[in-house]
Parts: sequence; C-alpha cells; structure tokens
Amino acid sequence: MTAFGADRFEEGNKWRKEVDSKLFRMTDLAGAPKRPTTINPNNHFSFLDNSTYKTQREIKDFDIYKATHSDLIIVNFLVNDSIGTSKEIAICHDKGIPVIGLNEQKLKLHPWDIDDCNRIFDDMDEMLEYVIKHYLMD
Repeated sequence: MTAFGADRFEEGNKWRKEVDSKLFRMTDLAGAPKRPTTINPNNHFSFLDNSTYKTQREIKDFDIYKATHSDLIIVNFLVNDSIGTSKEIAICHDKGIPVIGLNEQKLKLHPWDIDDCNRIFDDMDEMLEYVIKHYLMD
C-alpha cells in the first residue's frame, strides 16, 4: 500500500476491486460450495484520509492480523520492492497460510518472495480459476 500512497491510491486499489468482483462472479459460475470472504486493507486504512489511523504500526498490525487470520492471501507484485508485501508473504508462509501471487508485469522478484509463494501467476483470470479449483471446491 505504501508504494502507491495518496497520489497513486487508485492504481494500487483497482486490482483489489477487480479481484473481488471477478472472484465472486467466477465462484458463482463454477458452482463452488464455498463463498469467499475478501478483505481489502484500503477499506480500513486509506492513504487518502490519514485521520483513520495514528501510526504506521497500527496499519502494519492490522494488515498482519488480517493476513494471519486468513485461509489464503493473494498478493499483487505491482512493484517488486515492497517491504510490506515481502513481510506479509514471509509471515503467512511461516504460519502455513497459502500465498498466491500475481505478477502481470513479469517483474523480476526477489527469490525469497518467489519461494514464499505457493504459486505465482501472470494472468489474473488464470490465478482466480486456480484459487477456486484448489481452495474453494470440495
């Protein structure tokens, strides 16, 4: 989130909205018995309104809490040097939470980020089909 800040907020938030709407639509079409619950951290703490938080630690603690209480996280490598994304990936990996990556720009990623992801896709629809097949179907 920090990599995009207030001046690039919509750019960093657009993919989250797209994943959310596509995932629900594709889940319905697939007849998946499990209905996903998605969390967009930008809906809680927004860089457009810094009155919603007092410190960066508050945001970090919230993001880590939500990530570590999830069944799966999806990360988008819109930039290849996000320290927050790398930390979330590593923490979830250590806790056994599947991490699915999206790298549409085919950026060169740090080997540890690659290793900590269960799988990385360069196509959003293909990624969502995989999530539905392997994590939402019985």
